Amino acid sequence: MPLIKNKVEHKLKSFINAKTVCEFANKSLEYKAEILLGFCINFVSECIKNGKSFDGTLTNLNSEVKALVFNNLFPQVKIS
Repeated sequence: MPLIKNKVEHKLKSFINAKTVCEFANKSLEYKAEILLGFCINFVSECIKNGKSFDGTLTNLNSEVKALVFNNLFPQVKIS
């Protein structure tokens, strides 16, 4: 079953766009689809970096997804 899930997640990548990204991101959490979630996080992060709009606002995203996007945009650097 993991092989099928992996293939489906990669196939769904081609359907991620400004209108679908929030729904896909939220559902990927629900179904534990980590690969799809990563694609969505990268898409949202690129939209934010480039000033492009996507599915309304961040209010449509699950709070966990928001945190992952934030961490993707601003990785923490430890200074020792």
